[in-house]
Order: sequence, then structure tokens, then C-alpha cells
Amino acid sequence: MCRSASAHRLAGRESRCANGHVLTNRRDHPVANVDKRMSAAYGNNSTDRSVRTHMPKPFTEAERQEFLAGKHIAVLSVAATDGRPPATVPIWYDYTPGGDIRINTGAERRKARLIREAGTVTVTVQREELPYQYVIVEGTVIDATTPSPREAREAIATRYLGPEKARAFVDSMDGTKSVLFTIRPDRWITQDYSGDL
Repeated sequence: MCRSASAHRLAGRESRCANGHVLTNRRDHPVANVDKRMSAAYGNNSTDRSVRTHMPKPFTEAERQEFLAGKHIAVLSVAATDGRPPATVPIWYDYTPGGDIRINTGAERRKARLIREAGTVTVTVQREELPYQYVIVEGTVIDATTPSPREAREAIATRYLGPEKARAFVDSMDGTKSVLFTIRPDRWITQDYSGDL
């Protein structure tokens, strides 16, 4: 084993320790070149502008409204009161630009109970292919309607299934105890990475 740097004898691009082991010059060591390879890959100090990354930018108000109104699966997070971490679940939703978010769920499910108790939720909507984008909404629950009106359930299902399949889906859920939560957006967090393309 090489125990002392003073035992090394530089020989061109190599050095040897007292035990005769060949040591690569630090400038040529693969680890020493990590920064160089990262720079080449991500465009830092590179003339290839096609691979240069950009800082993400926030959506404008119009862009975030349009994005949230698109067909995405939302991720809803709500505080838990039973000693467990916040509950986080994928969920369908309905949204009209400038309006409120509506979600429908089983009235006796855990997330429905937690939403009632907390009174506030976070809704995350993201684009999972290029260009990567997301909208996070922190909101207040301003209404809880039980049972959930058929019109609302059908409007939510239509966004994801289309009119015909949505009606069949809602029909299959008749008799199920449901609740419609209406959420008022209070705070927006958005990021748009389309500048990387």
C-alpha cells in the first residue's frame, strides 16, 4: 500500500510509489475528469448550445390556468391527524380557468375525512413528458356536498373518459356514498422547463 505522497516518483504521466505500484497522474485520473464530462454533457463552457440547460421559468397567470384546465391526473396531499404522514393520492379533478377545483371521492374514505378535518389541501398537476412542467395549488376547501351531484361526477369523469364512457362510469357508481369537495386556489407554484428544448 502507498502510505506517503513523498514516496511517489513522477514519471511523465505516471507516478510510482515505493512499492512499485503505478499511479495515474491526478490530472488524467477518471475522477478528476468528472467535471469536464459533466460540462460537456450539460453544455457548461461548451459551444454546443443544443445541450445547454436553462433555468425554469414560472407560468404566466394565463398559462397556469390553461395548464390546470388540461387533462392531467392530479396528486392531492392533505395533512393527517392520526400520527401518520400527510395522505397523498392520485385523483381526477375538474377545473375551469379562473374558477375553483372540484374533486369527487367516497364519502367514507380516509382522504374524505382528512380533507374535512384539515380544511386545506395541496393539489399538484404535472406534465411527465417534454417539456416538463408543473402547477402546485395550495387551496382552501370552501364546500363539501354529500351526496355528490351527478352533474359534477359526470363532468369530472368526462375529462378523462369522454362523454359516453363517463356516463357508463357514473351509472356504475350510483348508490355509492360520495362527496364533492370544492377547493378555492389560494397560492400557486409553477415551473416551466420548455426553455430547455
